[in-house]
Amino acid sequence: MVDIKKILDDDELFAKNFLKIPTKPDSDGVVHLVPMVYNAVQSYLAKNLTRRNIIVKARQLGVSTGILSRNFRKILTHEHIRSLLVAHKDDSTAMLLDRVYGFYENLPDEMKPMTDRESQRQLRFARLDSGIHIETAGARISGRSETIALAHLSELAHWLLERTKELMAGITQATKSGEITIESSPKGNSGYFYELYQAAKRGDSVYKPFFFPWWWDKDYRLGRESSFALPRDRGKLQFTDEETSLMNKYHLDEDQIRWRRATIDELKDLFPQEYPENDIDCWLSTGTAVFDAIAIRRQQLQHISSPIKEEDGIKYWKMPLGGHRYVIGVDSGKGLPKGDFSVATVLEEKSCEQVATYRARVGTDLFGEKAKYLGKIYNNGSIVVETTGGYGDVVLHLLADYPNVYTDGSKKGWNTNSKTRPLMISTLATALRSGDIIIHDDVTLQEVSDFQDLGNNRLGVPFGSHDDSLFALMLALVVRQYHPQAVARAKPVRYH
Repeated sequence: MVDIKKILDDDELFAKNFLKIPTKPDSDGVVHLVPMVYNAVQSYLAKNLTRRNIIVKARQLGVSTGILSRNFRKILTHEHIRSLLVAHKDDSTAMLLDRVYGFYENLPDEMKPMTDRESQRQLRFARLDSGIHIETAGARISGRSETIALAHLSELAHWLLERTKELMAGITQATKSGEITIESSPKGNSGYFYELYQAAKRGDSVYKPFFFPWWWDKDYRLGRESSFALPRDRGKLQFTDEETSLMNKYHLDEDQIRWRRATIDELKDLFPQEYPENDIDCWLSTGTAVFDAIAIRRQQLQHISSPIKEEDGIKYWKMPLGGHRYVIGVDSGKGLPKGDFSVATVLEEKSCEQVATYRARVGTDLFGEKAKYLGKIYNNGSIVVETTGGYGDVVLHLLADYPNVYTDGSKKGWNTNSKTRPLMISTLATALRSGDIIIHDDVTLQEVSDFQDLGNNRLGVPFGSHDDSLFALMLALVVRQYHPQAVARAKPVRYH
Protein backbone atom coordinates (compact mmCIF):
# COMPACT_ATOMS: atom_id res chain seq x y z
CA MET A 1 0.00 0.00 0.00
CA VAL A 2 1.32 3.41 -0.98
CA ASP A 3 1.97 5.70 1.99
CA ILE A 4 0.85 8.99 0.43
CA LYS A 5 1.67 11.02 3.54
CA LYS A 6 5.25 9.77 3.46
CA ILE A 7 5.54 10.80 -0.19
CA LEU A 8 4.05 14.23 0.41
CA ASP A 9 6.44 14.87 3.30
CA ASP A 10 9.62 13.83 1.47
CA ASP A 11 11.22 16.07 -1.16
CA GLU A 12 12.84 13.27 -3.13
CA LEU A 13 9.84 10.92 -3.12
CA PHE A 14 7.47 13.76 -4.00
CA ALA A 15 9.59 14.79 -7.00
CA LYS A 16 9.88 11.22 -8.26
CA ASN A 17 6.14 10.53 -7.97
CA PHE A 18 4.55 13.84 -8.94
CA LEU A 19 6.95 16.17 -10.77
CA LYS A 20 8.01 16.07 -14.41
CA ILE A 21 11.07 17.73 -15.96
CA PRO A 22 12.39 17.93 -19.53
CA THR A 23 15.48 15.89 -20.38
CA LYS A 24 18.53 17.17 -22.20
CA PRO A 25 18.13 16.74 -25.98
CA ASP A 26 18.88 13.18 -27.13
CA SER A 27 21.03 12.29 -30.15
CA ASP A 28 18.16 13.36 -32.45
CA GLY A 29 17.66 16.64 -30.62
CA VAL A 30 14.39 15.49 -29.03
CA VAL A 31 13.49 16.54 -25.49
CA HIS A 32 11.38 14.18 -23.37
CA LEU A 33 9.28 14.85 -20.27
CA VAL A 34 10.20 12.41 -17.49
CA PRO A 35 9.66 11.98 -13.74
CA MET A 36 12.09 14.08 -11.69
CA VAL A 37 14.53 11.63 -10.15
CA TYR A 38 16.94 13.55 -7.95
CA ASN A 39 20.57 13.50 -9.01
CA ALA A 40 23.39 13.25 -6.46
CA VAL A 41 23.54 17.00 -5.76
CA GLN A 42 19.77 17.38 -5.38
CA SER A 43 19.57 14.37 -3.09
CA TYR A 44 22.44 15.62 -0.92
CA LEU A 45 20.90 19.06 -0.56
CA ALA A 46 17.46 17.66 0.29
CA LYS A 47 19.02 15.82 3.24
CA ASN A 48 21.39 18.55 4.44
CA LEU A 49 19.90 22.01 3.92
CA THR A 50 19.29 24.16 6.99
CA ARG A 51 17.49 27.48 7.52
CA ARG A 52 20.47 29.39 6.09
CA ASN A 53 22.46 27.94 3.18
CA ILE A 54 25.03 29.22 0.71
CA ILE A 55 26.07 27.05 -2.23
CA VAL A 56 29.02 27.39 -4.63
CA LYS A 57 28.58 25.12 -7.62
CA ALA A 58 29.66 24.21 -11.10
CA ARG A 59 27.36 24.95 -14.02
CA GLN A 60 24.21 22.93 -14.67
CA LEU A 61 24.31 20.57 -11.71
CA GLY A 62 20.56 20.91 -11.18
CA VAL A 63 20.88 22.94 -7.99
CA SER A 64 18.28 25.57 -8.94
CA THR A 65 15.76 22.96 -10.09
CA GLY A 66 16.30 20.88 -6.97
CA ILE A 67 15.66 23.81 -4.63
CA LEU A 68 12.69 24.89 -6.74
CA SER A 69 11.14 21.41 -6.46
CA ARG A 70 11.53 21.47 -2.66
CA ASN A 71 9.85 24.85 -2.37
CA PHE A 72 7.10 23.84 -4.80
CA ARG A 73 6.28 20.81 -2.65
CA LYS A 74 5.95 23.03 0.40
CA ILE A 75 3.61 25.60 -1.19
CA LEU A 76 1.50 22.74 -2.57
CA THR A 77 1.20 20.83 0.69
CA HIS A 78 1.03 23.64 3.29
CA GLU A 79 -1.14 26.66 3.88
CA HIS A 80 0.07 30.26 4.04
CA ILE A 81 3.55 29.59 2.62
CA ARG A 82 5.13 32.52 0.79
CA SER A 83 8.07 31.56 -1.41
CA LEU A 84 10.35 33.99 -3.22
CA LEU A 85 12.80 33.17 -5.98
CA VAL A 86 15.17 35.86 -7.25
CA ALA A 87 17.27 35.16 -10.35
CA HIS A 88 20.06 37.29 -11.75
CA LYS A 89 18.62 38.13 -15.18
CA ASP A 90 15.34 38.09 -17.09
CA ASP A 91 15.95 34.99 -19.20
CA SER A 92 16.84 32.97 -16.09
CA THR A 93 13.72 34.27 -14.38
CA ALA A 94 11.59 33.23 -17.35
CA MET A 95 13.18 29.78 -17.45
CA LEU A 96 12.58 29.18 -13.73
CA LEU A 97 9.00 30.44 -14.00
CA ASP A 98 8.42 28.01 -16.87
CA ARG A 99 9.81 25.22 -14.67
CA VAL A 100 7.36 26.11 -11.88
CA TYR A 101 4.40 26.15 -14.28
CA GLY A 102 5.68 22.88 -15.73
CA PHE A 103 5.59 21.32 -12.28
CA TYR A 104 2.02 22.50 -11.83
CA GLU A 105 0.67 21.61 -15.29
CA ASN A 106 1.98 18.06 -15.11
CA LEU A 107 0.62 17.25 -11.65
CA PRO A 108 -2.09 14.57 -11.48
CA ASP A 109 -5.46 16.30 -11.92
CA GLU A 110 -6.61 15.38 -8.44
CA MET A 111 -3.59 17.20 -6.94
CA LYS A 112 -4.02 20.49 -8.77
CA PRO A 113 -5.38 23.21 -6.50
CA MET A 114 -7.13 26.18 -8.09
CA THR A 115 -4.66 28.92 -9.00
CA ASP A 116 -4.94 32.66 -8.66
CA ARG A 117 -2.30 34.13 -10.96
CA GLU A 118 -1.98 37.73 -9.91
CA SER A 119 0.87 38.42 -12.32
CA GLN A 120 3.02 36.74 -14.91
CA ARG A 121 5.68 36.20 -12.25
CA GLN A 122 3.60 34.45 -9.62
CA LEU A 123 1.87 31.13 -9.11
CA ARG A 124 -0.58 31.26 -6.22
CA PHE A 125 -2.94 28.63 -4.85
CA ALA A 126 -6.01 30.53 -3.70
CA ARG A 127 -7.48 28.00 -1.29
CA LEU A 128 -4.14 27.31 0.38
CA ASP A 129 -3.12 30.97 0.39
CA SER A 130 0.33 29.76 -0.65
CA GLY A 131 2.39 30.66 -3.64
CA ILE A 132 5.73 31.40 -5.24
CA HIS A 133 6.84 34.77 -6.59
CA ILE A 134 9.73 34.90 -9.07
CA GLU A 135 11.64 38.08 -9.80
CA THR A 136 14.82 39.38 -11.39
CA ALA A 137 17.47 40.90 -9.10
CA GLY A 138 17.38 44.11 -11.12
CA ALA A 139 13.66 44.61 -10.51
CA ARG A 140 12.32 46.89 -7.79
CA ILE A 141 11.71 44.29 -5.11
CA SER A 142 12.75 44.31 -1.51
CA GLY A 143 10.80 41.55 0.21
CA ARG A 144 9.80 44.02 2.94
CA SER A 145 6.06 43.96 2.27
CA GLU A 146 5.31 40.44 3.56
CA THR A 147 6.74 37.60 5.57
CA ILE A 148 8.61 35.11 3.42
CA ALA A 149 8.85 31.46 4.45
CA LEU A 150 11.20 30.33 1.67
CA ALA A 151 13.72 32.51 -0.16
CA HIS A 152 15.73 31.05 -3.03
CA LEU A 153 18.38 33.44 -4.36
CA SER A 154 19.89 32.20 -7.59
CA GLU A 155 23.28 33.20 -9.05
CA LEU A 156 23.78 35.91 -6.44
CA ALA A 157 27.43 36.42 -7.47
CA HIS A 158 26.09 37.77 -10.78
CA TRP A 159 23.58 40.24 -9.32
CA LEU A 160 24.20 43.95 -9.88
CA LEU A 161 26.66 44.99 -7.18
CA GLU A 162 24.97 48.29 -6.43
CA ARG A 163 21.67 46.56 -5.64
CA THR A 164 22.78 43.38 -3.86
CA LYS A 165 23.12 44.76 -0.33
CA GLU A 166 19.80 46.58 -0.52
CA LEU A 167 17.98 43.52 -1.82
CA MET A 168 19.59 41.21 0.72
CA ALA A 169 18.71 43.54 3.59
CA GLY A 170 15.03 43.44 2.64
CA ILE A 171 14.93 39.71 1.96
CA THR A 172 16.75 38.67 5.12
CA GLN A 173 14.50 40.82 7.31
CA ALA A 174 11.38 39.40 5.65
CA THR A 175 12.67 35.85 6.10
CA LYS A 176 13.81 36.08 9.72
CA SER A 177 12.04 32.88 10.77
CA GLY A 178 12.09 31.27 7.34
CA GLU A 179 14.61 29.53 5.10
CA ILE A 180 17.12 31.27 2.82
CA THR A 181 19.11 29.32 0.27
CA ILE A 182 21.67 31.17 -1.84
CA GLU A 183 23.28 29.40 -4.79
CA SER A 184 25.67 30.62 -7.45
CA SER A 185 28.61 29.79 -9.62
CA PRO A 186 31.63 31.82 -8.45
CA LYS A 187 32.55 35.18 -9.94
CA GLY A 188 35.55 37.15 -8.72
CA ASN A 189 37.35 37.21 -5.38
CA SER A 190 35.34 40.09 -3.93
CA GLY A 191 31.74 41.13 -3.52
CA TYR A 192 28.76 40.10 -1.38
CA PHE A 193 28.57 36.45 -2.40
CA TYR A 194 32.31 35.87 -2.05
CA GLU A 195 32.47 37.53 1.36
CA LEU A 196 29.42 35.67 2.66
CA TYR A 197 30.71 32.29 1.49
CA GLN A 198 34.15 32.87 3.02
CA ALA A 199 32.54 33.92 6.32
CA ALA A 200 30.37 30.79 6.27
CA LYS A 201 33.38 28.63 5.51
CA ARG A 202 35.29 30.14 8.47
CA GLY A 203 32.31 29.61 10.77
CA ASP A 204 31.75 33.38 11.12
CA SER A 205 28.23 33.28 9.67
CA VAL A 206 24.91 31.54 10.35
CA TYR A 207 24.96 30.27 6.76
CA LYS A 208 25.96 26.67 6.10
CA PRO A 209 28.43 26.44 3.18
CA PHE A 210 28.13 23.86 0.41
CA PHE A 211 30.56 23.34 -2.49
CA PHE A 212 29.86 21.12 -5.50
CA PRO A 213 32.64 20.61 -8.09
CA TRP A 214 31.84 19.56 -11.64
CA TRP A 215 32.35 15.83 -11.10
CA TRP A 216 29.14 15.60 -9.08
CA ASP A 217 27.50 15.41 -12.51
CA LYS A 218 27.99 11.90 -13.86
CA ASP A 219 27.44 13.14 -17.44
CA TYR A 220 30.61 15.25 -17.52
CA ARG A 221 32.65 12.61 -19.28
CA LEU A 222 33.77 11.66 -22.80
CA GLY A 223 34.61 8.18 -24.08
CA ARG A 224 37.73 7.32 -26.08
CA GLU A 225 35.95 7.57 -29.41
CA SER A 226 33.74 10.57 -28.64
CA SER A 227 33.54 13.13 -31.44
CA PHE A 228 33.50 15.84 -28.74
CA ALA A 229 36.92 14.80 -27.43
CA LEU A 230 40.04 16.57 -28.66
CA PRO A 231 41.51 14.58 -31.57
CA ARG A 232 44.71 13.87 -29.65
CA ASP A 233 42.68 12.44 -26.75
CA ARG A 234 40.71 9.86 -28.76
CA GLY A 235 42.36 6.83 -27.28
CA LYS A 236 44.12 5.90 -24.08
CA LEU A 237 45.34 8.96 -22.18
CA GLN A 238 48.71 9.69 -20.66
CA PHE A 239 48.04 11.73 -17.54
CA THR A 240 49.88 14.80 -16.30
CA ASP A 241 50.99 15.04 -12.67
CA GLU A 242 48.09 17.41 -11.95
CA GLU A 243 45.60 15.01 -13.52
CA THR A 244 47.03 12.09 -11.58
CA SER A 245 46.67 14.06 -8.34
CA LEU A 246 43.08 14.94 -9.22
CA MET A 247 42.25 11.33 -10.04
CA ASN A 248 43.80 10.03 -6.83
CA LYS A 249 42.27 12.67 -4.57
CA TYR A 250 38.76 12.73 -6.04
CA HIS A 251 38.53 9.24 -7.61
CA LEU A 252 38.13 10.49 -11.18
CA ASP A 253 38.46 8.25 -14.23
CA GLU A 254 39.87 8.59 -17.73
CA ASP A 255 36.58 9.66 -19.35
CA GLN A 256 36.19 12.50 -16.85
CA ILE A 257 39.73 13.72 -17.51
CA ARG A 258 39.07 13.59 -21.25
CA TRP A 259 35.98 15.79 -20.76
CA ARG A 260 38.02 18.11 -18.56
CA ARG A 261 40.70 18.56 -21.24
CA ALA A 262 38.12 19.34 -23.93
CA THR A 263 36.31 21.84 -21.70
CA ILE A 264 39.52 23.59 -20.66
CA ASP A 265 40.39 23.88 -24.35
CA GLU A 266 37.06 25.67 -24.90
CA LEU A 267 36.98 27.91 -21.83
CA LYS A 268 40.70 28.50 -21.21
CA ASP A 269 41.19 30.59 -18.04
CA LEU A 270 37.45 30.64 -17.31
CA PHE A 271 37.34 26.89 -16.61
CA PRO A 272 37.96 27.15 -12.81
CA GLN A 273 35.08 29.63 -12.53
CA GLU A 274 32.55 27.81 -14.71
CA TYR A 275 33.49 24.28 -13.58
CA PRO A 276 35.26 24.72 -10.21
CA GLU A 277 37.31 21.90 -8.74
CA ASN A 278 37.88 23.49 -5.34
CA ASP A 279 36.60 26.55 -3.51
CA ILE A 280 39.99 28.28 -3.43
CA ASP A 281 41.07 28.97 -7.01
CA CYS A 282 37.56 29.19 -8.47
CA TRP A 283 37.33 32.88 -7.49
CA LEU A 284 39.05 34.40 -10.48
CA SER A 285 41.01 37.49 -9.51
CA THR A 286 39.50 40.80 -10.56
CA GLY A 287 43.07 42.09 -10.98
CA THR A 288 46.37 40.44 -11.85
CA ALA A 289 47.20 37.67 -9.42
CA VAL A 290 50.59 38.02 -7.73
CA PHE A 291 51.24 34.38 -6.90
CA ASP A 292 51.43 31.60 -9.47
CA ALA A 293 48.04 29.93 -10.05
CA ILE A 294 49.58 26.56 -10.91
CA ALA A 295 51.59 26.58 -7.70
CA ILE A 296 48.46 27.43 -5.72
CA ARG A 297 46.59 24.59 -7.43
CA ARG A 298 49.43 22.21 -6.54
CA GLN A 299 49.21 23.23 -2.88
CA GLN A 300 45.46 22.68 -2.91
CA LEU A 301 45.72 19.23 -4.45
CA GLN A 302 48.68 17.96 -2.47
CA HIS A 303 48.62 19.64 0.92
CA ILE A 304 45.31 21.28 1.92
CA SER A 305 43.77 19.10 4.60
CA SER A 306 41.72 19.18 7.78
CA PRO A 307 43.72 19.67 10.98
CA ILE A 308 44.41 16.59 13.08
CA LYS A 309 43.35 18.53 16.18
CA GLU A 310 41.59 21.79 17.00
CA GLU A 311 41.70 23.14 20.52
CA ASP A 312 41.17 26.61 22.02
CA GLY A 313 41.09 28.11 18.53
CA ILE A 314 44.42 26.56 17.49
CA LYS A 315 44.46 24.24 14.49
CA TYR A 316 47.19 21.60 14.50
CA TRP A 317 48.38 19.66 11.47
CA LYS A 318 51.47 18.27 13.19
CA MET A 319 52.27 18.31 16.87
CA PRO A 320 55.71 19.51 18.07
CA LEU A 321 58.56 17.03 17.80
CA GLY A 322 61.62 16.96 20.03
CA GLY A 323 64.74 18.23 18.30
CA HIS A 324 62.81 20.16 15.66
CA ARG A 325 63.00 23.93 15.29
CA TYR A 326 60.01 26.14 14.55
CA VAL A 327 59.36 29.74 13.54
CA ILE A 328 56.07 31.50 14.32
CA GLY A 329 54.85 34.45 12.25
CA VAL A 330 52.62 36.79 14.27
CA ASP A 331 50.39 39.44 12.65
CA SER A 332 48.32 41.30 15.26
CA GLY A 333 45.01 42.99 14.49
CA LYS A 334 43.09 45.53 16.54
CA GLY A 335 40.76 42.94 18.02
CA LEU A 336 37.62 44.67 16.70
CA PRO A 337 34.54 42.46 16.10
CA LYS A 338 34.49 43.19 12.35
CA GLY A 339 38.11 44.20 11.87
CA ASP A 340 41.23 42.35 10.83
CA PHE A 341 42.15 39.01 12.32
CA SER A 342 45.10 38.34 14.57
CA VAL A 343 47.02 35.38 13.19
CA ALA A 344 49.92 33.21 14.32
CA THR A 345 51.31 30.62 11.91
CA VAL A 346 53.87 27.98 12.85
CA LEU A 347 56.39 26.67 10.29
CA GLU A 348 58.70 23.73 10.88
CA GLU A 349 62.17 25.05 10.05
CA LYS A 350 63.65 22.21 8.00
CA SER A 351 60.62 21.15 5.93
CA CYS A 352 59.03 24.62 5.74
CA GLU A 353 55.73 22.95 6.57
CA GLN A 354 52.82 24.83 8.13
CA VAL A 355 52.08 22.80 11.25
CA ALA A 356 49.70 25.02 13.26
CA THR A 357 47.67 28.23 13.02
CA TYR A 358 45.69 30.48 15.31
CA ARG A 359 43.32 33.03 13.77
CA ALA A 360 40.81 35.09 15.72
CA ARG A 361 39.44 38.54 16.41
CA VAL A 362 40.56 38.92 20.02
CA GLY A 363 42.15 41.59 22.13
CA THR A 364 45.87 42.13 21.62
CA ASP A 365 46.64 40.98 25.15
CA LEU A 366 44.81 37.68 24.68
CA PHE A 367 46.46 37.19 21.29
CA GLY A 368 49.90 37.82 22.78
CA GLU A 369 49.33 35.09 25.35
CA LYS A 370 48.23 32.69 22.62
CA ALA A 371 51.36 33.47 20.57
CA LYS A 372 53.53 32.83 23.63
CA TYR A 373 51.74 29.52 24.25
CA LEU A 374 52.36 28.41 20.67
CA GLY A 375 56.02 29.36 20.95
CA LYS A 376 56.48 27.41 24.18
CA ILE A 377 54.87 24.19 23.00
CA TYR A 378 56.75 24.35 19.70
CA ASN A 379 60.14 24.06 21.40
CA ASN A 380 60.53 27.76 22.21
CA GLY A 381 60.36 28.51 18.50
CA SER A 382 61.38 31.89 17.17
CA ILE A 383 58.43 34.30 17.30
CA VAL A 384 58.43 36.97 14.58
CA VAL A 385 56.13 39.84 15.52
CA GLU A 386 54.99 42.32 12.88
CA THR A 387 55.29 45.79 14.44
CA THR A 388 53.91 48.06 11.70
CA GLY A 389 50.82 49.82 13.04
CA GLY A 390 51.80 49.58 16.70
CA TYR A 391 49.67 46.64 17.83
CA GLY A 392 52.65 44.33 17.62
CA ASP A 393 54.33 46.38 20.33
CA VAL A 394 51.68 45.20 22.81
CA VAL A 395 52.42 41.60 21.82
CA LEU A 396 56.15 42.23 22.25
CA HIS A 397 55.52 43.60 25.73
CA LEU A 398 53.74 40.38 26.67
CA LEU A 399 56.68 38.42 25.25
CA ALA A 400 59.23 40.28 27.38
CA ASP A 401 60.13 37.08 29.27
CA TYR A 402 60.00 34.81 26.20
CA PRO A 403 63.48 33.52 25.28
CA ASN A 404 63.28 33.61 21.49
CA VAL A 405 61.76 36.75 19.95
CA TYR A 406 63.11 37.78 16.55
CA THR A 407 65.17 40.98 16.50
CA ASP A 408 66.65 42.76 13.52
CA GLY A 409 69.80 43.42 15.53
CA SER A 410 68.69 46.63 17.20
CA LYS A 411 64.99 46.22 17.88
CA LYS A 412 62.63 43.33 18.51
CA GLY A 413 60.03 42.57 15.87
CA TRP A 414 59.73 42.84 12.10
CA ASN A 415 58.82 46.08 10.38
CA THR A 416 56.97 45.65 7.09
CA ASN A 417 57.80 48.62 4.90
CA SER A 418 58.57 49.57 1.30
CA LYS A 419 61.87 47.69 1.50
CA THR A 420 60.90 44.55 3.40
CA ARG A 421 57.46 43.98 1.85
CA PRO A 422 58.77 43.12 -1.65
CA LEU A 423 61.26 40.72 -0.05
CA MET A 424 58.45 38.95 1.81
CA ILE A 425 56.30 38.65 -1.31
CA SER A 426 59.11 37.45 -3.58
CA THR A 427 60.26 34.92 -0.97
CA LEU A 428 56.81 33.34 -0.84
CA ALA A 429 56.46 33.47 -4.64
CA THR A 430 59.74 31.58 -5.04
CA ALA A 431 58.85 29.01 -2.39
CA LEU A 432 55.47 28.37 -4.03
CA ARG A 433 56.88 27.94 -7.53
CA SER A 434 59.65 25.62 -6.34
CA GLY A 435 57.35 23.62 -4.08
CA ASP A 436 59.59 24.35 -1.10
CA ILE A 437 56.71 25.28 1.21
CA ILE A 438 53.80 23.17 2.46
CA ILE A 439 50.54 25.00 3.25
CA HIS A 440 47.82 22.97 4.96
CA ASP A 441 45.38 25.72 5.93
CA ASP A 442 42.75 26.55 3.31
CA VAL A 443 42.17 30.04 4.75
CA THR A 444 45.86 30.85 4.30
CA LEU A 445 45.87 29.51 0.75
CA GLN A 446 42.72 31.47 -0.10
CA GLU A 447 44.47 34.67 0.95
CA VAL A 448 47.49 33.71 -1.14
CA SER A 449 45.17 33.22 -4.11
CA ASP A 450 43.36 36.55 -3.50
CA PHE A 451 46.54 38.64 -3.35
CA GLN A 452 46.73 40.72 -6.52
CA ASP A 453 47.83 43.86 -8.32
CA LEU A 454 45.20 46.45 -7.41
CA GLY A 455 46.64 49.10 -9.70
CA ASN A 456 48.44 52.34 -8.88
CA ASN A 457 51.48 50.36 -7.71
CA ARG A 458 49.45 48.66 -4.98
CA LEU A 459 49.57 44.95 -4.17
CA GLY A 460 46.96 43.57 -1.83
CA VAL A 461 43.59 41.88 -1.56
CA PRO A 462 40.31 43.40 -2.81
CA PHE A 463 37.87 45.09 -0.46
CA GLY A 464 36.16 42.59 1.82
CA SER A 465 39.01 40.06 1.68
CA HIS A 466 41.72 39.52 4.30
CA ASP A 467 45.49 39.08 4.19
CA ASP A 468 46.34 38.47 7.88
CA SER A 469 47.06 34.75 7.48
CA LEU A 470 49.10 35.49 4.36
CA PHE A 471 51.32 37.99 6.14
CA ALA A 472 51.76 35.78 9.20
CA LEU A 473 52.97 33.06 6.84
CA MET A 474 55.34 35.43 5.02
CA LEU A 475 56.79 36.69 8.31
CA ALA A 476 57.70 33.17 9.37
CA LEU A 477 59.00 32.29 5.90
CA VAL A 478 61.23 35.33 5.37
CA VAL A 479 62.91 34.96 8.78
CA ARG A 480 63.42 31.24 8.19
CA GLN A 481 64.94 32.00 4.80
CA TYR A 482 67.16 35.01 5.51
CA HIS A 483 67.72 34.95 9.27
CA PRO A 484 68.20 31.26 10.13
CA GLN A 485 70.33 32.20 13.13
CA ALA A 486 67.18 33.60 14.76
CA VAL A 487 65.36 30.30 14.33
CA ALA A 488 68.26 28.37 15.83
CA ARG A 489 68.82 30.73 18.76
CA ALA A 490 66.91 28.82 21.46
CA LYS A 491 68.01 25.34 22.47
CA PRO A 492 65.39 22.90 21.16
CA VAL A 493 63.45 20.78 23.62
CA ARG A 494 64.03 17.05 23.36
CA TYR A 495 61.36 14.57 24.34
CA HIS A 496 61.99 11.01 25.49
